[in-house]
Amino acid sequence: MKAITTRVGGRRNAGTSLVEVLVVIVIFLVGILAIAQVFPGGFRVLNQSRDTAIATQLAQAERDRLLGLERSIPGDVVSARTIVDRFVPVIEADTERRLGDYGLLGTALTNEGMVNAPGGNRYWPYASGPNNTRRIVGERALLSPPRPTYGLFATPIQLLFAPLDPNGRVTVGGLHLERRIGVPGSFATAASGRPHFYVNREGTLLYVPRRSIRRVYGLRMAFRNGDQASNVIDAEVAVLSGTGYAEVDLALYGPSGGTFRASPGSVQLVGGFTQLAAGAPFSSDPYEFKVVDVVLGRIALNPLAYDAIAAESEDPTRIDVNYDVFDWRILRDDFRVAEQIPARQKTRMRSLKVLGNPGPDGRPYGGLGFSVPARDGTPIATDVAIVDMESGRFLLPGTYVVDKSIGLITFYDEDASRAGLQGRVWDAVGGQTVIDLGGRRVRALYEVVGEWAVHFSKSADAYVATDGRPSLGEFLVGGPLSGLGRPTRLYFARSELGKTVVVGECWYRDSANNLRRLSGQSFVIRESSSDILPYLDIAEAAPDAVGFDTDLTYGYVAREVRGGSMRILVSRNAESFHLSNDSAENVRTFEAWGRNWRRTASETFVGGDR
Repeated sequence: MKAITTRVGGRRNAGTSLVEVLVVIVIFLVGILAIAQVFPGGFRVLNQSRDTAIATQLAQAERDRLLGLERSIPGDVVSARTIVDRFVPVIEADTERRLGDYGLLGTALTNEGMVNAPGGNRYWPYASGPNNTRRIVGERALLSPPRPTYGLFATPIQLLFAPLDPNGRVTVGGLHLERRIGVPGSFATAASGRPHFYVNREGTLLYVPRRSIRRVYGLRMAFRNGDQASNVIDAEVAVLSGTGYAEVDLALYGPSGGTFRASPGSVQLVGGFTQLAAGAPFSSDPYEFKVVDVVLGRIALNPLAYDAIAAESEDPTRIDVNYDVFDWRILRDDFRVAEQIPARQKTRMRSLKVLGNPGPDGRPYGGLGFSVPARDGTPIATDVAIVDMESGRFLLPGTYVVDKSIGLITFYDEDASRAGLQGRVWDAVGGQTVIDLGGRRVRALYEVVGEWAVHFSKSADAYVATDGRPSLGEFLVGGPLSGLGRPTRLYFARSELGKTVVVGECWYRDSANNLRRLSGQSFVIRESSSDILPYLDIAEAAPDAVGFDTDLTYGYVAREVRGGSMRILVSRNAESFHLSNDSAENVRTFEAWGRNWRRTASETFVGGDR
């Protein structure tokens, strides 16, 4: 091929041939590729820095939301398992599992991603990672008088976290009974006239007052079976109507065999509510409730409950609710739809998961885990759900379209004959219903590529002393009094590692054997290779301390030990793994993938004396 020539100013100049151009392009590409190979680590750092900034914003936003609702913040958030092979079914807290333990809740992982988790096989995202710790215990719900709501007349309760696990157990408790150590009629405990119960000093028997109607109570306690410690965080005590006290054998709620003994100071009893089916009518029994909306986390109390609780409780504005969060990976955005047509709204995140696209295990993404109605009302899986917060109904497909790559929701007018932006929802009774969508408050639910999750952790409201291995809400004094660990340390269950607690008061001895008092000091629960349990060490705040007051001069070593540190965690894992027919190999592969979790935290102290 001849080179292209030009004549400029009477001179002949050679141009550039096509071959020369191609050679230059190849050299240029080789250089670019070489540079790219030098800087992949830099690109990863930039991506990680961007993700950390986004995670920090998410954590701070959730922290601020919860602080605005501080009186409702739960007492605990725990890893829990339901145990049905006892005389009475119970839910126990797994106090051996640390907050950052994201491993499988099982020992086998099939090629379909199923884990042999306690209580039945589950898909791995629901039995690992942030979802290992999702039992909400003691969320405070503030009561209001009954009113027309959720399509019925009732007292409405809006829970802090949703969706709820449809297979989980929701329990509601009102009246908190005063605990007395001993037996009914004992002189030392007969002074107070408050509603109360007794637990004997051996921690084996419970004495529950009878009422004029059958009552159900919620039981919570720490117990030991031989050398093992555990926690019942949800159990039901049913007491028939009558007078006096019903004697209850606490061994019914523990495992068979061994030597069962509850920690008397940990036993809590609260007047419980009976759950009705969503469509069942309320009866004359005021202690009833329904779960009316699993996706939005809404429950309704019998309208008679408000007056019944006010008549018997010292705090008639509060009940406690326990429940399981369905999936911390489901993110939610609450906003008002704009008035213009069409209306557009950006989600807080981009790269939303797409139904049918490969997930981190290579399997097609199956959606949010719950169904939404199609245009004809047929239940279908979805990757984005939008709920009208006023009616609790799902907006129908076609009312909105989502660009999942950038997280942009566009709302379209469903009825041009009516003024303003109109949308459609599905009414289970009447079919499609057109609503005025402009300015309406809605909630968008979605998941994000990279297994992003926003979840919640908290130390217990209070910790009581125990003489055995500590469980949830307990501590053990180290040194000669227990024969365990160092004499300046209080020991806690493994699940409390990293949490912040305040020691209201404790007594210790200095090097000259002088009795000293420490009060109002906060500590982070730590661990070391030389201790078998996590601990706090008062020597951090009192360097002169050599040991606790083993003489028990004031009758105790430490008291008013309370928690209340709240931590919002944003977790994500951008890597992937492959499932094979070898279950054991799948577990090893999953564990390798699990080492890529990254977490960003926002922590604050909300106090444990609420």
